[in-house]
Amino acid sequence: MTKRRANGEGSIYRRRDGLWTAQFTAPDGRRRYLYAHTRTEAAALLRSAAASPPPADTRTLGEWLSEWLEVYVRPTVRPRTYAAYHAELYGHIVPALGETPLYLLREEALQRFLARELGRFARSTVSHLRTRLQTSLQKAADLGYIEKNPAARLVLPPADKPERLVFSPEEQRRFELAAMSRFGRQWLAAVPVLLLRTGLRIGEALGLRLEDIDLERKELRVRRTVGRVRAPGTGHAPICEGEPKTRQSRRTVPIDTFTAELLRAAMLRRAEMIRRSAERWRASPRWDGTWLERGFLFLTSTGALSDGTDIRRLLRSVEDEAGLPPVTLHGLRHTFATRWVESGLDIKSLSELLGHSDTQMTLNIYTHSLPGQKRACVDRLAELLYGGATASL
Repeated sequence: MTKRRANGEGSIYRRRDGLWTAQFTAPDGRRRYLYAHTRTEAAALLRSAAASPPPADTRTLGEWLSEWLEVYVRPTVRPRTYAAYHAELYGHIVPALGETPLYLLREEALQRFLARELGRFARSTVSHLRTRLQTSLQKAADLGYIEKNPAARLVLPPADKPERLVFSPEEQRRFELAAMSRFGRQWLAAVPVLLLRTGLRIGEALGLRLEDIDLERKELRVRRTVGRVRAPGTGHAPICEGEPKTRQSRRTVPIDTFTAELLRAAMLRRAEMIRRSAERWRASPRWDGTWLERGFLFLTSTGALSDGTDIRRLLRSVEDEAGLPPVTLHGLRHTFATRWVESGLDIKSLSELLGHSDTQMTLNIYTHSLPGQKRACVDRLAELLYGGATASL
């Protein structure tokens, strides 16, 4: 026998994905939907909707997020950031909560949504979702669309701070030797060595043009970054050129003599590759000479600009060959910063080289104490305190 709805519940049913749906007619005559994990919760949401006085503005969360993304976010962020926001909103928040009117959003419903996402996705992903909800709904409150921000007090469990993997000094030397042994046949092996020697981000290194390299002064000028940016709503992710990550990321980076000679050799290899292959490139129906004509340094064997995928494969191959741990391309940047601090050099200069404005950020994120360094510090402290004398028990 089919169970009849209790009085006052309205229209409640269960979706295929297991969520309970409370359906009602809003003051503007449109059908609205609220979602919950249990029938009891759905009934409570429906009663809350019936008890809430209808405001003049009945836009849904989905409608507001679309407006917020296009009007307040898109003009102020890089294309890659906009694409990430779009994926978070339309891949997570809108499917689950988009039909809910803004005036009916409740903190408990948003908290349950985050709890459900935590069971399916990484904490970092859910943390981004919480931030998007808090920021967008605060803007809605500022504009008077809602009385207060229901996402202001959303909580997540404490995050475990992962230990970043970097090369030790001996491992770094082994890596550089193994990478340079590849340079003769795989000239893009220069890229990971460049990251180790300068602390550049991979997108900054790939964005270098010939005009950015001054071998006489031994300097690099970071003026742009390149990488793939997924077009929202499509599977297409072309290589795009963009502004550096922050204002401080536009910087001049001094390089040592070895790095200058490495770049000189890379520029010669690039010229040789163009001389041997340009005619074949131009004969291809898919040829796009944009990157070549604009003087980008790190071109692939087809004349296209590297997006970093081939360099990540090369990095892993070199690490495997040398028997080294799997440090990422960004880990090479961390390694550069770690060597700097281990050498006792000043943090302010390191912050500027890495493109940071905050030295505390440099210390917290980009430096790491290695076991050998900790031992050396303990022994040095004992030497200072006790002069090498050993206490008897």
